[in-house]
Amino acid sequence: MKKLMITITICILASMMLVGCHGEIRDIWTGSSGRVPASVPAVDGFTIRPLNAQLIAEKQFGMRKSIQHVYADSRYYYIVDGFFGAKKSKIATVGWRVDGRTGKCLRFDRP
Repeated sequence: MKKLMITITICILASMMLVGCHGEIRDIWTGSSGRVPASVPAVDGFTIRPLNAQLIAEKQFGMRKSIQHVYADSRYYYIVDGFFGAKKSKIATVGWRVDGRTGKCLRFDRP
């Protein structure tokens, strides 16, 4: 019963975070090796490039060994560790959210 309640709570929180996303979530970098190339431009309206968003998240939360895929909506970059499957559906439960204008970073997989 306790495990079921935890699962339901996680699903509700994930749904609430996805609803909080600002617009359509687009693929920015889903490469199979390395970081986002420095040549990938910032999303329209953002002041921070995808590579810088990755570096901000790594500096704040530590470097990950696996590939990090990057997605974006109209306000945030979402960085998902490839170890977790690197799918858009995972952005609300694992990975990082980096504001594309300010660089403020939030981690989803820990309080």
